Amino acid sequence: MGRMIGRTHHVVIDCPDPAGLAAFYSELLGLPATRRSEDSVVVAENGTTSGLAFQRAPDHLPPRLPDRASPQQMHLDIMVDDVALAGPRAVALGARRLEHGDDVYADPAGHPFCLVPRPWWAPPIAPVGTPDVVPVAGAARWWRTRSSRVAYENPWIRVREDEVTRPDGTSGVYGVMEVLSPAVFVVPITDDDEVVLVEVERYTTGPSLEVPAGGSDGEDLLLAAQRELREETGLVAASWQQIGRMFALNGVCHAPEHVFVARGLRAADEGARHAAAVASEQAEEGITAVRRVPWAEVIGLVRDGTITDGETVAALMYAALALGRVT
Repeated sequence: MGRMIGRTHHVVIDCPDPAGLAAFYSELLGLPATRRSEDSVVVAENGTTSGLAFQRAPDHLPPRLPDRASPQQMHLDIMVDDVALAGPRAVALGARRLEHGDDVYADPAGHPFCLVPRPWWAPPIAPVGTPDVVPVAGAARWWRTRSSRVAYENPWIRVREDEVTRPDGTSGVYGVMEVLSPAVFVVPITDDDEVVLVEVERYTTGPSLEVPAGGSDGEDLLLAAQRELREETGLVAASWQQIGRMFALNGVCHAPEHVFVARGLRAADEGARHAAAVASEQAEEGITAVRRVPWAEVIGLVRDGTITDGETVAALMYAALALGRVT
């Protein structure tokens, strides 16, 4: 994969009535309208994330799904937990079903979209027709961002301060740290049922025993996981399985993380130059040792507090589930 040139901002959709179409997608996707002007409305997770922008086009002509007379330009895929339940709900909001195959609809302005089953890697979606939060008398449905400013940013993180409306309708200030690329965590399992861990000196918390991990830095997640294993332990694996996804410190951070289990381990056969590169990487990261610990002993290290890194504990739980050690 080449160097990133840019990042998606908004998908802009022309329509005759931006406010009306934004209201439709706000209900369909369970997201608020975060920005409004006379001729456009944005629907997104909050005021600092990308989303759908609806732009006024007075002479708008609705697009059509492909046929011989009118080729289609684009459509949206909307993931849902249950396609059969989601369809009637979309129609109730103002969509209409199209005769172009199963689960194909047009929004109120005529743009086609498809309801598709949620893929395995995506988190569950609240069941259609049920609230996405526990109702509280007088409470608003969402957190809403009224304004946002970036207090600090570097190539890896962004810290922002948002003026928000809380779910109960009161105003407040929320500080958020965003990790700009997802992190990857690797649970390496040897043929002797040992877990490969690294001893690392953390700047923030001191000595720590952890699974190999690091930032993806815009790289494919599997390639990033393979790189982190090789750089931090000098090992490569024959078998890889993505076993979970999670968020770190979600009360103050947006920090997505992905967990892999790696098996069929062997030393990377790349010569003295690679060995020197691994040593250099370990020194830079503060890695002081690589340990192979039997699975049963690893659980004991969690129990007795030797392993205190929260992501390592969570990654080991995902591995235990994937390996059938717990049910």
